[in-house]
Amino acid sequence: MIEFKQVYKSYRELTIFRDISLTLEDDGIVAVLGDNGSGKTTLLNILCNIIHPDSGDYFFDGEKITKRSKKFRTRFGAVLSEPIFIDELSVEKYLEFVCDFQLISGDSVKERIDFHLNWLNIRDKKNTKIKKISSGEKKKVSIISSLLHQPNVLFWDEPFINLDQKSIAKILNFIGGKNSPNLILIATHNIELLKNIAAKFIIIEYEDIRIVNNNNAKDFKKVDLGELMQD
Repeated sequence: MIEFKQVYKSYRELTIFRDISLTLEDDGIVAVLGDNGSGKTTLLNILCNIIHPDSGDYFFDGEKITKRSKKFRTRFGAVLSEPIFIDELSVEKYLEFVCDFQLISGDSVKERIDFHLNWLNIRDKKNTKIKKISSGEKKKVSIISSLLHQPNVLFWDEPFINLDQKSIAKILNFIGGKNSPNLILIATHNIELLKNIAAKFIIIEYEDIRIVNNNNAKDFKKVDLGELMQD
């Protein structure tokens, strides 16, 4: 469960959130919507404990998260708006580094990396340095990094930018499927991709947050690449 209690966040004289409170449980896909500069990335960065509220409390599964909270980071996966890579490492070596950070060891390291590289069709880049792959391929590496430890919660900031249509279809089929994480927060400007599968919308405007149930949500239907291309 994710809970904010009277969270206030500002940047100098600009207030982003003014004493907001919210609660999210195992709500499936939750789309985070708002204009440019409204606070979508700020919200995701607070959830990932990259930045911290000026006041108020943030709880993750009942644990109060502070600047010193570290262990809870293994319980979620994140795609950041500005991912932090080690550019001199190859794709495979970087993902091995992520596995080590997420306490994954043994034969499962290679198995998980190979599976995800094949899934998003970048196995041919496994020995290429991060700094030499395309922006779309970096986005795939970031998504893979968020999934290697099989978390029950995902915080994704604009995960679809720079991706090809085939990869988008694969990702939508994953997050909408039966084996997806229990809670998936996705900040996006492309609401068309999520409008029929998001259980809820978080709408950020005027220093506040509203949570709206999606009454148009449908039972998930596997995404057909041809239909996605037409859209």
